[in-house]
Amino acid sequence: MKINATLYLNGIRSRRRARYVKYGRFLLAFTLLLLCSSPLHAQPAAHHKTILILCDALSIDDLTDKDFFALRTFAEQGAVGLMNCFVEGEKTPLNAYLALAYGVHTPPEPNGADLPTLHGRQMTFASVPQRAYQTANSLPFGAVLRKARPELQMELYGDGDTDALGKRSALFIVDEQGVGESAAEPSRPDKNAPFGKRDNPLALVQMAEETTADLVVITLGDTSRLEAMRDRLAPAAYAQSRKNALRRLNILLLLLTESRKAEQDILLVAPYPPQENVRITGYWHRLPPIVGWGAHFPPGLLTSPTTRTQGLVANIDIAPTLLALFGVAPPPSMSGRAISVSPYNSDAAQRLALLGRLDFVSQLNLQTLFTITAPLFFLTALGIAVALIAHKRGSKRFGLLSVLFLCAVNAPTALMLAPLLVPPTLLEYGLRIGFWMFALCVPAYLLSRWLKVSPFLAAVFLNLAIVAADLCTGQNLMKESYVTNSALVGVRYYGIGNEYLGMMMGFALMGGFAWMEERKQRAAEAYPKPFAVMGVWTLCLLLFGLPKLGANAGSFVVSCAGFGMGTLLLYGKPPKARYLFASMLLGLLFAFGASALDSRLSHEGASHIGTALHAAKQGGGVVSLTEIIKRKLALNWRTLFSLWLLIIVGGTSLTFWGFYRLQREAFDRLFRAFPLLQKGVYAVLSASVASLLFKDTGAMTAALMLSASALILVWYTTQCPACSE
Repeated sequence: MKINATLYLNGIRSRRRARYVKYGRFLLAFTLLLLCSSPLHAQPAAHHKTILILCDALSIDDLTDKDFFALRTFAEQGAVGLMNCFVEGEKTPLNAYLALAYGVHTPPEPNGADLPTLHGRQMTFASVPQRAYQTANSLPFGAVLRKARPELQMELYGDGDTDALGKRSALFIVDEQGVGESAAEPSRPDKNAPFGKRDNPLALVQMAEETTADLVVITLGDTSRLEAMRDRLAPAAYAQSRKNALRRLNILLLLLTESRKAEQDILLVAPYPPQENVRITGYWHRLPPIVGWGAHFPPGLLTSPTTRTQGLVANIDIAPTLLALFGVAPPPSMSGRAISVSPYNSDAAQRLALLGRLDFVSQLNLQTLFTITAPLFFLTALGIAVALIAHKRGSKRFGLLSVLFLCAVNAPTALMLAPLLVPPTLLEYGLRIGFWMFALCVPAYLLSRWLKVSPFLAAVFLNLAIVAADLCTGQNLMKESYVTNSALVGVRYYGIGNEYLGMMMGFALMGGFAWMEERKQRAAEAYPKPFAVMGVWTLCLLLFGLPKLGANAGSFVVSCAGFGMGTLLLYGKPPKARYLFASMLLGLLFAFGASALDSRLSHEGASHIGTALHAAKQGGGVVSLTEIIKRKLALNWRTLFSLWLLIIVGGTSLTFWGFYRLQREAFDRLFRAFPLLQKGVYAVLSASVASLLFKDTGAMTAALMLSASALILVWYTTQCPACSE
């Protein structure tokens, strides 16, 4: 028994030793595997290089020109889009580059100290520290990227100078002190070229391929020098010089893309478009193209959370996009967002055609804004005045002329429908607007029979419904209305614009009170319960204010002030200032609550106010929000005295004053017959005060809101039987 026990124990020990040996071998193999996969023994990762090509004064036509095969192929194989190049202040090349590099619409320097100095291969941009101090510690792209860990290498090639030193592209490589290095200038002397020199694409490609820098900035000077001399060149000489400049760009792209490297991205950016021989000053009249090529830019349309529009980005999105390519978080001072690629149709020709249409409509809208608005407004006001005179004289033709009131109400929808089929001429564009104003009267009359309301009130409801449907489906129609003109001006890319907010607020507020009066008049009883009106107002509040729809905190406050005061008035409360302040405070709470939720859930896709709150939380603090408030106040002050606002306010005031002189007694009887309309005026005034306080261009919102309300008052004054006695 003892021997058997010994043998048994030895067997156990033997099995344990075998198990230990097995585990030891496994542990050794696992350790060797870890050592082999550690960074110390791993194969070096492929070097990622980004090439930023800055070429001034390009247009979408250049990308589709058959004479430049490499440029067209580059656009077809990559991600393409158009860029809004809005800048604060004067429209100069320097300010265009500042917006690109800072990622914010930085105001220009008044002292002219922006030009850099060059000492050998060292570039000094003296105004960078001063500008950073004046713009809430904002830094240009180069200074932000140089702070990255591990530090990234940047080099600048090319010569964009004209007759004076002006290396604006140095903002992409200088450090926090405004100093940068490796500024090579491969250009060739050419006495026939503007300013006696031209780009050297072969040398540029050679340096870009041989360098180990992470970011290579290539600035091409042919087009910028050509634009600087455009006024001194004959049209034929300018056209030929521009073709020569684009040929050199074509050669550059051909050589850079010939040996395709998966680890290399190329971003071609035109900071501003070519000059146009037009009478309208103070604006760039086209949208310059932007093309991304490489692993991060598959074929498609470029877009960003700034615009939420396929094929359209903003100039302030360039710096955050470059930082995102290197995995560097943008600072809170940058208001732009990283660009992404939106898949759109595999046919490259259709993508370019879509961008061509966007560029054409943007140009046409800017021309229409300055040439059609005044005649359209004058003709509408004149037609209403004629109708009022006919009504005053008791003419039987007034019933026919009253359709002009419906046409005026249909103007917001007509402006959205006119660009559906792109008109070839400015005159046809104006005629289409007039056609839609009249054509929409037909469904208004049909809707009036179904809802049992007046045709005028049916037209008000019809326009509200169409605008609401467009808001819920991506604002595709509103984005092309020339009164918003968001693509070129860069004021509003998505959501309801300040102009449409004013018109729709006036329609919704006064329309709600008018509906209550019509229901009472038809039933000859007491007023109906206001639940239906309050439901419509609540829906409008959400449509105008939610970040994913209205995308504007100011719209939330204005809507809450108007509809909140209107609800209190419906329940018999007097119009007091404390109710207005309470409504505005409630609107602020709703706006910041919705925006905070939007910032948390959407991050890069957040709305403007959601992004501002996110930036404040990430380090911008109260300073970043203060900067936003200062910009809004400054813009509101400038808008208050703008020419077009004065025309709208003056024209509306003159028309209303003339109406009051013609129909003073009828106007006095109106409020006695329809007392709720007088309460509606108080609600509109409350919303107007809120728009002046909380909207960046609230003066425009208030003016159009009052105009829409005045139109409703004029209609009921002339149509109410009690006012005609």
